[in-house]
Amino acid sequence: TITGVTGANGVQAAGFGIIASTPRNGGLPKPFEQDTSVIRDNAIASGKTGVCGSTAAGGNNDVAAQLAAASSAGLPTAAADGTVTMTLHQVNEDGAGPFTCDVSGDGGNTFQAATVTTNVPGKFGLSFAVAQDFPLVAKMLVLASGMACTAVRFDALCSSSFL
Repeated sequence: TITGVTGANGVQAAGFGIIASTPRNGGLPKPFEQDTSVIRDNAIASGKTGVCGSTAAGGNNDVAAQLAAASSAGLPTAAADGTVTMTLHQVNEDGAGPFTCDVSGDGGNTFQAATVTTNVPGKFGLSFAVAQDFPLVAKMLVLASGMACTAVRFDALCSSSFL
């Protein structure tokens, strides 16, 4: 669950689908994973979800609607070196790293590969961490100056979390 995104421009945001009132101090699916975005490649291919997955509480993460809402509050920008700094909240054992990352500057229509420079501990998406925050930093390989981070996609072993 991407609970925080810190922009070089000072803007703070959270991942799409995040519900600010979700408790972050437990490891059970309910209520602690209600806003965790989950996606599988077959869900995208079948049209069941869009590119930013779905949450138990909110259903499909509508990129256009959530991007419009986020834009009104301001979007975090990548740093001059292309890095995007985030906080990943791991609810329970199967929300671990390592993660890969794709970044979109066009609202999730296209994605480019990014390099994860600070990853979340784990092996095959598993670890013993519960209710813990981890830094997650990704670096875009090609960066347009001041590019807003409109969508960031992270893939673990079987699921993906999206911003």
